[in-house]
Amino acid sequence: MWPITLVQGLLNKVQSLGLTNGAEEDLTVKLDRGLKSLQMDDDTDGATTHLTSFRNKIERWFDKGEITASTRDELLADVDLILLGFTLTDGVI
Repeated sequence: MWPITLVQGLLNKVQSLGLTNGAEEDLTVKLDRGLKSLQMDDDTDGATTHLTSFRNKIERWFDKGEITASTRDELLADVDLILLGFTLTDGVI
């Protein structure tokens, strides 16, 4: 299932960034929850909620100076692609 693969890839990317423990944990928790929504129930609505929260957290950590502009842009592009996929498939995965 494509969304699980993409969310897992995004989770791996965040874990490889070398962020502070607080920033990494804050971001990965949202991705883990989104991943679980998809794995347990194919729940794209739940996953969308968690991925939107992840998106907001990216901005928060950027504002705090924990994430560079290029990292922010890359992560936002990745999560936006996943969310767009949910929209284009009408939540059917």
